[in-house]
Amino acid sequence: SMHLTKDLRGAGHQRIAGSKRILTQKANEYCQIAMEMKENQDLVGAITCLTKAINLMSSDPRFYVERGEAYLCLCDFQSAILNYKKACLLTNDSPTYYARLAFIYHFQGQTMFDQRLYSEALEAFSRASEMVPENVGYRMRSLVCLAALQRHDECLELVDKRLKIYKSNPDLYIVRARLSRMFANTSQCYNDVRDALALDSQHSEGLAMMEAIVMAANSHKHLAMQFSILGKEKEAVQKMTLAIQTNPYVADYHVLRGALQRQLKDFNSAVDDFLLALDKCGHNQLDPVFRQSQRQLLLTFNDFAVECFNKGQYQEAITLLSKALNEEKNEKSLYVNRGDCYFKEEEFIFALEDYQQALELDPQDQDIKMRVAFVYNQFAVDLFEDKDYIGAEAKFTNALEYSPHIGQFYISRSRTRCLMEDLTGAREDFLQGLLLSPMNEGIMTISSRLFPGKS
Repeated sequence: SMHLTKDLRGAGHQRIAGSKRILTQKANEYCQIAMEMKENQDLVGAITCLTKAINLMSSDPRFYVERGEAYLCLCDFQSAILNYKKACLLTNDSPTYYARLAFIYHFQGQTMFDQRLYSEALEAFSRASEMVPENVGYRMRSLVCLAALQRHDECLELVDKRLKIYKSNPDLYIVRARLSRMFANTSQCYNDVRDALALDSQHSEGLAMMEAIVMAANSHKHLAMQFSILGKEKEAVQKMTLAIQTNPYVADYHVLRGALQRQLKDFNSAVDDFLLALDKCGHNQLDPVFRQSQRQLLLTFNDFAVECFNKGQYQEAITLLSKALNEEKNEKSLYVNRGDCYFKEEEFIFALEDYQQALELDPQDQDIKMRVAFVYNQFAVDLFEDKDYIGAEAKFTNALEYSPHIGQFYISRSRTRCLMEDLTGAREDFLQGLLLSPMNEGIMTISSRLFPGKS
């Protein structure tokens, strides 16, 4: 009986194996017929035969693939996708089938995009790019859909993500440049075009965009100069701002805008622009822009200081002029103006130092000499009040050495010499003061002491 059981089992296995061979053979025959039908463009017949093959051998992925291709030829994307998904499941996600499935999603997306079904197209493109994330083309189509749907924020976010992964792809930089231009973010647009050209100096779209950027920036600059000529400095500043935003690496633009802001007395903004210009020309002292920027910066510090002086903000003015003098030590007006501030603050020693420094630069400047004289006069007045008549007489003499045509100095020294009992010197000073300043109020107070009995 044991032998009989074994024989029965063996016969059963043989029958199963035989049936399987018959099914496989028949399924392959249906598949072969389907291939011939496909060649003859009978796609519906081919699908029918492949369906029969699948019914006989549902575990063979080839039949699903061929049926999927037939559906694809009929543009029945959904059926093609379902068949390829089944093939992927049967082969544990074969890379070949997986890539083909991604392509079908892409093909479906493109067809929908052409029909302006942007949301549906976006879903298909997204599936394709998720399946083959290294395929930049699929991602680009998703970007185009987002742009068509005016979902620009998402579009930009997607590009940013891709650029973190594919930093050496110039096309992605160009896409972001276009988006930045759409958002009126012209500085970012310029930076992205520049980065794209750094990766591919012959990138045709990059070159075209850069040319357009340069032309647009120059156009804004030209309009700014026209407004400036017409005396419309505010409008000119606005145009120069557009020029800088469009082409942010032109140092000269900052010099021009800074000069306009200086005219408008917007000194803080002007200073910022001149410092930016210095940075952007690399602090290269041979660069004309460097020299222009530094000159304008000094003038701005000076103008700003004068405004502070007129408002009584003397310490602020001193700080500004000191900054200017750190850069330029051969400009007498800077020393003179700082000296005036020190004088107002009653810091007469510092005032004298600045005036003397200015006088070294221009020994013939009479205005500076007069300022030096007034400082010495102030020293003399302070000493006189402290009853140091010898010291006061010496300082009045210093004042007269620098400015011998001011009657008050003679009158003051005359009073000092009188108290020193130098009546001869006092009378000489009195007469000289009377000659230069006959209406001086101090004349009457000492005339009776110097010339008793005379009026």
